[in-house]
Amino acid sequence: MSHSDEEPLVTLLIRGGWVSPNVILGTSWYKKNKARKAIDEQVGFNLLQLDMARRSEIQLQTPKRRRLKFTVVQLRGVRPDPDNLVAGLKITIDALKKVQYQRVVAGYRKDGKKKYKNVRIDGPGIIWDDNFKWLDLDPVVDYRDDVHIFPEAKKFVFVDVFET
Repeated sequence: MSHSDEEPLVTLLIRGGWVSPNVILGTSWYKKNKARKAIDEQVGFNLLQLDMARRSEIQLQTPKRRRLKFTVVQLRGVRPDPDNLVAGLKITIDALKKVQYQRVVAGYRKDGKKKYKNVRIDGPGIIWDDNFKWLDLDPVVDYRDDVHIFPEAKKFVFVDVFET
Protein backbone atom coordinates (compact mmCIF):
# COMPACT_ATOMS: atom_id res chain seq x y z
CA MET A 1 0.00 0.00 0.00
CA SER A 2 1.43 3.37 -0.97
CA HIS A 3 1.34 6.36 1.36
CA SER A 4 -1.41 7.96 -0.71
CA ASP A 5 -3.72 4.94 -0.20
CA GLU A 6 -3.42 4.89 3.59
CA GLU A 7 -6.22 5.99 5.86
CA PRO A 8 -4.99 8.34 8.62
CA LEU A 9 -5.44 7.38 12.25
CA VAL A 10 -6.84 10.86 12.81
CA THR A 11 -6.94 14.20 11.01
CA LEU A 12 -6.63 17.39 13.02
CA LEU A 13 -7.54 20.88 11.85
CA ILE A 14 -5.50 23.69 13.38
CA ARG A 15 -6.19 27.33 12.58
CA GLY A 16 -2.96 29.31 12.47
CA GLY A 17 -0.98 26.06 12.59
CA TRP A 18 1.63 27.41 10.21
CA VAL A 19 3.60 30.41 11.44
CA SER A 20 6.33 31.93 9.31
CA PRO A 21 9.76 31.35 10.88
CA ASN A 22 10.68 34.90 9.88
CA VAL A 23 7.79 36.19 12.00
CA ILE A 24 8.66 33.94 14.95
CA LEU A 25 12.32 35.00 14.93
CA GLY A 26 11.33 38.65 15.19
CA THR A 27 8.58 38.18 17.79
CA SER A 28 8.71 38.77 21.52
CA TRP A 29 8.64 35.85 23.94
CA TYR A 30 5.13 36.85 25.00
CA LYS A 31 3.71 36.64 21.47
CA LYS A 32 5.50 33.34 20.76
CA ASN A 33 4.07 31.89 23.96
CA LYS A 34 0.60 33.16 23.06
CA ALA A 35 0.83 31.46 19.64
CA ARG A 36 2.01 28.21 21.30
CA LYS A 37 -0.86 28.24 23.78
CA ALA A 38 -3.43 28.86 21.03
CA ILE A 39 -2.16 25.89 19.03
CA ASP A 40 -1.96 23.70 22.17
CA GLU A 41 -5.61 24.53 22.90
CA GLN A 42 -6.67 23.66 19.36
CA VAL A 43 -4.95 20.26 19.56
CA GLY A 44 -6.83 19.65 22.82
CA PHE A 45 -10.14 20.71 21.25
CA ASN A 46 -9.55 18.32 18.34
CA LEU A 47 -9.04 15.46 20.81
CA LEU A 48 -12.07 16.41 22.92
CA GLN A 49 -14.30 15.94 19.89
CA LEU A 50 -13.44 12.22 19.88
CA ASP A 51 -15.06 9.67 22.15
CA MET A 52 -12.92 8.28 25.01
CA ALA A 53 -12.15 4.96 23.30
CA ARG A 54 -10.97 6.67 20.12
CA ARG A 55 -8.97 9.25 22.08
CA SER A 56 -7.16 6.57 24.10
CA GLU A 57 -6.35 4.74 20.84
CA ILE A 58 -4.73 7.90 19.44
CA GLN A 59 -2.91 9.17 22.54
CA LEU A 60 0.39 7.37 23.15
CA GLN A 61 1.24 6.00 26.59
CA THR A 62 4.40 4.21 25.43
CA PRO A 63 6.93 5.23 22.76
CA LYS A 64 5.80 4.48 19.23
CA ARG A 65 6.87 5.77 15.84
CA ARG A 66 4.31 7.77 13.84
CA ARG A 67 4.18 9.65 10.56
CA LEU A 68 2.66 13.10 10.05
CA LYS A 69 1.45 14.63 6.80
CA PHE A 70 0.65 18.33 6.76
CA THR A 71 -1.60 20.17 4.34
CA VAL A 72 -1.13 23.89 4.74
CA VAL A 73 -4.01 25.93 3.37
CA GLN A 74 -3.34 29.59 2.76
CA LEU A 75 -6.03 31.73 1.24
CA ARG A 76 -3.93 34.82 0.57
CA GLY A 77 -0.41 36.11 0.83
CA VAL A 78 2.95 35.12 -0.58
CA ARG A 79 3.63 31.43 -0.99
CA PRO A 80 6.51 30.42 1.34
CA ASP A 81 9.53 28.52 0.07
CA PRO A 82 9.87 24.81 1.01
CA ASP A 83 12.27 25.19 3.97
CA ASN A 84 10.14 27.94 5.56
CA LEU A 85 7.02 25.88 4.95
CA VAL A 86 8.38 22.99 7.05
CA ALA A 87 10.02 25.25 9.67
CA GLY A 88 6.73 27.10 10.10
CA LEU A 89 5.16 23.88 11.42
CA LYS A 90 7.49 23.66 14.44
CA ILE A 91 5.00 25.05 16.97
CA THR A 92 2.33 22.65 15.72
CA ILE A 93 4.68 19.64 15.89
CA ASP A 94 5.71 20.62 19.44
CA ALA A 95 2.03 20.82 20.43
CA LEU A 96 1.52 17.15 19.43
CA LYS A 97 4.31 15.72 21.63
CA LYS A 98 3.80 13.50 24.68
CA VAL A 99 6.74 14.97 26.61
CA GLN A 100 6.55 18.74 26.92
CA TYR A 101 8.04 21.38 29.17
CA GLN A 102 6.35 24.37 30.73
CA ARG A 103 8.13 27.39 32.17
CA VAL A 104 6.99 28.09 35.74
CA VAL A 105 7.99 30.50 38.49
CA ALA A 106 10.43 28.74 40.83
CA GLY A 107 10.84 31.50 43.39
CA TYR A 108 12.35 34.94 43.68
CA ARG A 109 15.90 36.23 43.60
CA LYS A 110 17.29 38.54 46.25
CA ASP A 111 16.60 41.53 44.02
CA GLY A 112 12.89 40.57 43.87
CA LYS A 113 12.88 39.31 40.26
CA LYS A 114 11.27 35.98 39.47
CA LYS A 115 13.30 32.81 38.93
CA TYR A 116 11.97 30.34 36.39
CA LYS A 117 12.46 26.64 35.72
CA ASN A 118 11.17 24.25 33.09
CA VAL A 119 8.87 21.52 34.41
CA ARG A 120 8.07 18.36 32.46
CA ILE A 121 4.37 17.91 31.72
CA ASP A 122 2.38 15.37 29.73
CA GLY A 123 1.22 16.68 26.37
CA PRO A 124 -1.52 15.18 24.21
CA GLY A 125 0.72 12.32 23.08
CA ILE A 126 -0.22 12.20 19.42
CA ILE A 127 3.51 11.76 18.74
CA TRP A 128 6.03 10.63 21.35
CA ASP A 129 8.72 13.17 20.47
CA ASP A 130 9.81 15.26 17.52
CA ASN A 131 13.14 13.54 16.88
CA PHE A 132 13.67 11.13 14.00
CA LYS A 133 13.59 8.11 16.30
CA TRP A 134 9.85 8.63 16.90
CA LEU A 135 8.65 10.75 13.99
CA ASP A 136 8.47 10.39 10.24
CA LEU A 137 7.64 13.65 8.56
CA ASP A 138 6.50 13.42 4.97
CA PRO A 139 9.13 15.21 2.92
CA VAL A 140 6.48 16.82 0.73
CA VAL A 141 4.19 19.27 2.46
CA ASP A 142 1.16 20.03 0.35
CA TYR A 143 0.49 23.72 -0.11
CA ARG A 144 -2.98 24.56 -1.31
CA ASP A 145 -4.68 27.84 -2.01
CA ASP A 146 -7.80 26.35 -3.61
CA VAL A 147 -9.68 25.42 -0.42
CA HIS A 148 -12.17 28.01 0.83
CA ILE A 149 -13.55 26.59 4.07
CA PHE A 150 -12.93 29.44 6.49
CA PRO A 151 -12.68 32.72 4.58
CA GLU A 152 -11.74 34.58 7.79
CA ALA A 153 -8.72 32.32 8.40
CA LYS A 154 -5.45 33.39 6.88
CA LYS A 155 -3.74 30.02 7.33
CA PHE A 156 -4.78 26.67 8.69
CA VAL A 157 -3.28 23.22 8.68
CA PHE A 158 -4.66 19.72 8.31
CA VAL A 159 -2.51 17.21 10.20
CA ASP A 160 -2.95 13.60 9.15
CA VAL A 161 -1.50 11.15 11.70
CA PHE A 162 -0.48 7.68 10.51
CA GLU A 163 0.83 4.58 12.24
CA THR A 164 4.17 3.45 10.84
